[in-house]
Amino acid sequence: MENNSPEKCAVCGWPINRTISKENTRKFLEGIKNWLRENSSEEVKEKIEKRLSFLENKEISVCRYDFFLMVKEIIENEDEELGKKFEKILRAFDFGGSLIS
Repeated sequence: MENNSPEKCAVCGWPINRTISKENTRKFLEGIKNWLRENSSEEVKEKIEKRLSFLENKEISVCRYDFFLMVKEIIENEDEELGKKFEKILRAFDFGGSLIS
C-alpha cells in the first residue's frame, strides 16, 4: 500500500507536500550567499557560509518557512543587524503560513 500522506516538517510538525530537493536547497543557498556578498563583510560572510554548509547537497524535510528561519538564526548569531535585514526579506515574502509546500 502506497503512503500518500504528506510528510511533516522536522521543526514545526506542519504537513509539507514535498521535501526541499537538493537542487532547490542549492539554489536557495546560492541566493543567500549572493545576498551575503552584497550585505556583509568578507569575514562575516565566510563564517555564515561555513555554518550554512551543513545544509548543502541535502534534501531537507522542513517547510520553507522553517528553512529560512534556520538561515536567519545562523545569520543573526554572527551579526544581529544582518539578521534583522534578512528578516525583512522573509516578511516581504509573507512566510507566515503562505509558503508551506
